Amino acid sequence: MTNWANNLVMYDRETGEPIQQITGTAEYSDRTMSHYPTFRLSYANFKRAYPDGEVYYNPLQEFPWYRKLAGVPFQVFAGPVLRLNRDPSTNAMAFPIDDNDTRLHRKDHVYGMMIGGENVVYTLDFILENNGVVHATVGGQSIVIAYDEEFDSVGAFYTNTTVSGVDVYGNSDAGKLNRVETFQSEVLWGVWQHFMFDTIINPEGTVTGT
Repeated sequence: MTNWANNLVMYDRETGEPIQQITGTAEYSDRTMSHYPTFRLSYANFKRAYPDGEVYYNPLQEFPWYRKLAGVPFQVFAGPVLRLNRDPSTNAMAFPIDDNDTRLHRKDHVYGMMIGGENVVYTLDFILENNGVVHATVGGQSIVIAYDEEFDSVGAFYTNTTVSGVDVYGNSDAGKLNRVETFQSEVLWGVWQHFMFDTIINPEGTVTGT
């Protein structure tokens, strides 16, 4: 539908109501969209991790004329926007944001989640400084943030015990763990802090119940 502060605004096809991408909330009602567990992989690592995995694509692009036409919006608009927002050498961003929280650089990539009314983010440097595993309690839930070196991927999982590591599939030395549904990977800090107030950065602690 549009873009606000470098965050997509989608809409409900039935009601036309705008819906924020980053929060999953509707603009004119108290509706909240369902969250589904996600994580990021490069395409090369995705193929290794999920050799039978499926990739979504628009079948209309099989037509040469459409493929050429579809590339125009990216070249003219999306491409420059992505390059600018990913360029750490400048503070400039494609769309204005309010830097209310400057604890991190606006273009730092963070791993964030929203649990029980608490907003938290982690930086990759902090995760790696802790040997790729960080335990914490967020919104009353015990979680673990883990980095899978083999597939270069960070994930967030619920756990009721301390674990020494979690792979990209959720397997740990305590069994298979469930992913945190609201986990968002590699979000620009400037965008996150614009929408998520009172965010806690790099929290850690003990696992509840251990």
